[in-house]
Amino acid sequence: MKYKINHLIVGSLLGCGILLLTRVFCWGAPNALAQPASLASSMPVFFLFLIWNVFLAWMPYALSRQLAHLVERKVWIGIVLFLWILFYPNAPYIVTDLIHLRARPPYPLWYDLFVLFSFACTGLLLGAYSTINVQKFVLGFAPKVAKFLPWMIIPLGSIGVYLGRFLRWNSWDVFTRPMYLLADLVHHIQEPGFLPEFLVLFFPLSFIQGLFFWVLKEEPIQDTKSITYLNI
Repeated sequence: MKYKINHLIVGSLLGCGILLLTRVFCWGAPNALAQPASLASSMPVFFLFLIWNVFLAWMPYALSRQLAHLVERKVWIGIVLFLWILFYPNAPYIVTDLIHLRARPPYPLWYDLFVLFSFACTGLLLGAYSTINVQKFVLGFAPKVAKFLPWMIIPLGSIGVYLGRFLRWNSWDVFTRPMYLLADLVHHIQEPGFLPEFLVLFFPLSFIQGLFFWVLKEEPIQDTKSITYLNI
């Protein structure tokens, strides 16, 4: 099963890469040669920002894979779990990149929709499998917490996506600018339009994350007898 998951993720990432390269070289490159522009100004047109976003979406999955190698290393387990929670919102965040969908001749609108949708599904896939990995790991020492872990991290992920999309904060800002982040959040939630804007994002995004997790999980978390418990 582990190899099947790896193949699915690698295949999804490769598929996204092929779609993006096809978009760039079939329509973008000739247009860029006709009207030269800097890479920075070309990023929104070429969707090159998706490369960075899918890398950030891969981070929580990579962190979740490391937990299996940290048995009995309590400090590192705590650090990795904290970083996983911090970076998890980057996985569903790609769904909000659909905001960039608009007519961009000569790019076909249907193709742009396909590219953005593929990257969004890949982000949700990485987020769901990272949650499954962490849930299985936590099951070893906190089975009751493991059962509810997905339904705790999914809402937190949606809140993180809101902070990233609307307030433009990043995961690492928790370390680099924590007080500015907190002050901006307190100020923002006092604005009149905050609640409708937040709820319109929160509920649909939480639903789609939960759906991906529910579909991709192998089986209900029930039997813990076969799990090796950690002395935490």
